[in-house]
Amino acid sequence: MGIAKSIESYGIHHYYSSGIDIFLSKLAELTASNFDVMLLDLDCNIVYENKLSDFGYNQTLHMNILQSEYSIQNTKQLLPSYSLRYPINYEYEIELEIEFHPNQVRSIVFLTFEHL
Repeated sequence: MGIAKSIESYGIHHYYSSGIDIFLSKLAELTASNFDVMLLDLDCNIVYENKLSDFGYNQTLHMNILQSEYSIQNTKQLLPSYSLRYPINYEYEIELEIEFHPNQVRSIVFLTFEHL
């Protein structure tokens, strides 16, 4: 038996870009990482997966990108949301999921497990 606890964190980030290559480049600098990317379209169909965005770093992180439709000033736009899996060294978990949204909200979701 076990008890699950979820830790969530929300914040604002100022480096979101709807240009996928621009956003990945900025995030690569911040994390010193390359990215293994999977892109999903509006209907959650895979556009491509296992596409390496190589910025010359030794570490490669997994990034899922979901295109979603938003209405901005009565104009519909497709904008990406990014979901980064960042490795951690924790007894019950191996990674954090960090999401970056078009409204510049960043969220971190971490599920811990305590086994009884």
